[in-house]
Amino acid sequence: MLERPVVKIAPDTYLVSEYKLVNMFLVVGKHRAALIDTGGGIGPLPEDIERLTGLPLVVIATHGDPDHVGGAGHFPHVYLHPLDWEHSRRFPLNNTMRKWFVKTRAPVRNPDNERKIDALVPRQELPQPEYLPLADGDVFDLGGRTLEVIHTPGHSPGSICLLDKENRLLFTGDTVNVSMALTGHDFHEYNASLRRLWARESEFDSICIGHELPAMREKQAIARYISMTDRLMSGEAAAVCAPDAIRVGKVFRENGLEIWCDCEA
Repeated sequence: MLERPVVKIAPDTYLVSEYKLVNMFLVVGKHRAALIDTGGGIGPLPEDIERLTGLPLVVIATHGDPDHVGGAGHFPHVYLHPLDWEHSRRFPLNNTMRKWFVKTRAPVRNPDNERKIDALVPRQELPQPEYLPLADGDVFDLGGRTLEVIHTPGHSPGSICLLDKENRLLFTGDTVNVSMALTGHDFHEYNASLRRLWARESEFDSICIGHELPAMREKQAIARYISMTDRLMSGEAAAVCAPDAIRVGKVFRENGLEIWCDCEA
């Protein structure tokens, strides 16, 4: 069986990779731990988490896309912003979806192990997830460290980031990645979310992103995306049709970052 990549990226903080397709994070406090995102539901996720900590676990989804809540059925309930509850239900959280995800993402993100990853899709369907609400400003106290919810719509209506002040980390989900896909063409909403994050940049040193490796990046990516969206909104720059191996849509690329809009996948 293919082993799940797990990397300690900070004190009591682990990247729990869904075989390089999605980044999940385990944040361990003194009294309980938090799993940030659940991947697509590929591989023995609960067992892998239990090898890292025996503390009570709270599970928090950064947004409702199937590659981030597809494993939610492994757990009794998962916290998700209510604006993404309906968004999540647009996508089938089943093994057909999981196999499609492996087929479309593994050749790009982990081509040497596509067949082994496909073999880890569950043989039986996972239960449908039960969501609990969270809201901007909510704080999850893990004991000695906290995670504060910051609502950051743009990638999806209910996208959030989680701020770990004690360890100066910001977990961004798909709000800040090397490659950003936006719902529709609303650069204004995304720009406003980025500015909310950057207004608090003195409280964190690094960001932990939802896709691509290394999973921990410099926070300056937020400022660069602000600049990119400023110019897209003003008309100084434009997204153009340039499909890649994963997405079909319009993209604006600059300095190793890219913003997609009107995407089909």
